[in-house]
Amino acid sequence: MRLCWTLTVVLALALGAAVFLFGIRGSVAPASDGRTAILLEPAERDLVLAEMRAFLQSTQASDLLNNCVGCHAAFRIDAVKN
Repeated sequence: MRLCWTLTVVLALALGAAVFLFGIRGSVAPASDGRTAILLEPAERDLVLAEMRAFLQSTQASDLLNNCVGCHAAFRIDAVKN
């Protein structure tokens, strides 16, 4: 019975540490406009942009997809023509 409680406490502490490191602290920095910027590796950034493209294509927002320049500065997302 004591082993069960010890294991429960250890797992709860590990879960709390993971939530703090990845959920609360994360890799963020304050942006110049007051928002919080998420710091991403280039591969992570490409994945996020690909997911954004897939979401916009799935909602058939082709006009928004073609003109979505402001949401990521100087980078342009080119729509896949159907």
